[in-house]
Amino acid sequence: MALRDRIRNGLYGNEDRDVEGQEKAARFSAMLETSDRPYAAQRALFFYGIAEAVLVSAIVVAPQLVWKIELLAQETILLAVGVPFVLGFKIAHSLIAISRKNTFRTEPPIEGGVMSSFANGDKDDRRVKVWFVSAAVGIMNVFALGYLQHVRMS
Repeated sequence: MALRDRIRNGLYGNEDRDVEGQEKAARFSAMLETSDRPYAAQRALFFYGIAEAVLVSAIVVAPQLVWKIELLAQETILLAVGVPFVLGFKIAHSLIAISRKNTFRTEPPIEGGVMSSFANGDKDDRRVKVWFVSAAVGIMNVFALGYLQHVRMS
């Protein structure tokens, strides 16, 4: 393949990149469709709640074993910080999703008409708040589980 053809394909794409992009888009839309199913948030909350309960019970029953597992993964901070953060994050995110579906909106929808340009900004603000609240809960979960482990170890 000539240099000119590679540059053209890099700028404008080719059939291989189009097919790859369509496959990625199909996988992404399938993932999004599963998150909009009626009880997806409840199922996620149940799953992550069970995982959190297992983690807390492991810390309460055998804190030394949990500490040894964390020491084995010391190079990758995934177990010590990542798992509690993700659990707290996903629990908070699921609770917010459940509460949003169960609340009644008092204001009329502004999807069309004069105020429709403000609808996207309002949605973006809510998304940012959800991510910040979920991240804060994830960080609090890391500290809470770390404190629980510290108390159980001493």
